[in-house]
Amino acid sequence: MKYLKQMLAHNKKRSLFGNYVQQSWASLWVIEQMLSAHKPDRIAELGSGNGLLSTYLWAYTQMEMPSHMIKPGFMTIDVDLSKSKSTLYPAKKADIYAKETVQKILNFLGNGTRPFLLVDGLDPKSAEVNLYAPDLKSGTVIFAHDCILEGSTGAVKKWLFPESQIDWKHVRRLEPYYSMGVELDTRMLALERV
Repeated sequence: MKYLKQMLAHNKKRSLFGNYVQQSWASLWVIEQMLSAHKPDRIAELGSGNGLLSTYLWAYTQMEMPSHMIKPGFMTIDVDLSKSKSTLYPAKKADIYAKETVQKILNFLGNGTRPFLLVDGLDPKSAEVNLYAPDLKSGTVIFAHDCILEGSTGAVKKWLFPESQIDWKHVRRLEPYYSMGVELDTRMLALERV
């Protein structure tokens, strides 16, 4: 019990690679479970923040990508890269809603066999899911951060978006990661393109 209390206290000032990371430990664990099970070969992140989750995702692609692959398996895009702490991976400054940016991301993910899209850019993130999902290939995994999941008991903040804002014509809940998100109150919406 001593270590559980320490971990819960550390969660309030959590860090990855010695710097503050925005996602909770529970969110990172759910992402790790999904990465381990689905082994995506292309990861695109919308919204880099301070770049620590970006560093983790980039490192994952470097370890999991076959050595004969030349093209990078990771890209991250944000309108403001001034907070980014890493120069390990190529981060692009762009508007994720701009037509040319959307097409670039769709092409990048479309060249993969097991693509993964992390939506954590501007608010509301539901708009990002609804913009990208119709043109993603079937089976693409989508994680949307800062979502109020049905059945979630966490405090509601103004920057969270309700799951009801998702256009369900093109996506479905991805289990068991959706249920993990609800149970652990991660605010990560796990979806799959149908």
